[in-house]
Amino acid sequence: MLRFNFPARTSRGALTEHHAYYLRLTDSAQPGRVGVGEAAPLAGLSPDYGPETEAQIAEFCRMFNAQHLAEISPEAALQMVGPELPALRFALETAVLDWQQGGHRQLYDTAFSQGQAGIPINGLVWMGDAAFMREQIQKKLADGYSCLKLKIGASTLLPSCGCWPKSGPWPRPVSSPCA
Repeated sequence: MLRFNFPARTSRGALTEHHAYYLRLTDSAQPGRVGVGEAAPLAGLSPDYGPETEAQIAEFCRMFNAQHLAEISPEAALQMVGPELPALRFALETAVLDWQQGGHRQLYDTAFSQGQAGIPINGLVWMGDAAFMREQIQKKLADGYSCLKLKIGASTLLPSCGCWPKSGPWPRPVSSPCA
């Protein structure tokens, strides 16, 4: 179990801990090689999170091991776990990719995976009170992010928090697919 440094607020409540399960692909013929994949559904957010998660993963592992597969591709892995279990599906796919790359926890050989470049993505700002969000926004902008993702959920905080910078191209509203 992972514990958050602060309560990570979502539209469905605050997360203080996160359960993660790790799949390990091994082969007795290659004892030093291990493919690892993480299944980490989020409480209240992931469709496959619940009291049966651990049992579902254990049952999948029993079924998988009973097949005594000599080889498996990422495409075949996707066929083994349905879309109703996205965390387990992701874990198996990444474990297979890791295995194929020699079990070095580097799924792809890229500048990012070699630590030479970042990936220009959005800066995530967790829900919280106005001061907490404002602090996160300022840090993300100072870090060079040009796109921020604010976790505001059903909060009424945003209109009154004064979190938006006074200059620059902010705010840049984005329509919600749920609207």
